[in-house]
Amino acid sequence: MTNKEIDNPDFLIIGSMKSGTTSLYNDLSTHLALYMSSDKEPCILTKYNSINQIKAAYAAHFAKAENHQLCGEASTNYTKLPTYKGIVEKAYKLCDKHLKLIMIMRDPVERIYSHLRHDIAGKHISINEIDTVVFNDPRYISISNYAMQLAPWVD
Repeated sequence: MTNKEIDNPDFLIIGSMKSGTTSLYNDLSTHLALYMSSDKEPCILTKYNSINQIKAAYAAHFAKAENHQLCGEASTNYTKLPTYKGIVEKAYKLCDKHLKLIMIMRDPVERIYSHLRHDIAGKHISINEIDTVVFNDPRYISISNYAMQLAPWVD
């Protein structure tokens, strides 16, 4: 098989962090008809602003894909409003009407608990800060606000 140059994904996994995106990514990575780079969270649409930069990054990201494979990427940053804005516009400018999305969600409260455990384990917060962090850091609640996160993609 020969490799083809791919400068945009066939699909994006935009699921919320701590909702099972890694498990889904790992499962899809084993399917021979799909190409998922070994870099699970490339966050290409958050790292680059110009379409040419984005296309070049995707071309490098999918360089090892075979002609018959559909190419996908999984970055939870794509549903982290208000932290990352303008993602949807970039994705649609890049892929137009051919953009396909996979959104994975989890019970919102359970997702917040998992997020907190993740941040405690990573020493980003202490267990004594939980009450104040949840209510003062908008990431915890906003990431679980699936209606808000999906609205720009649906619009």
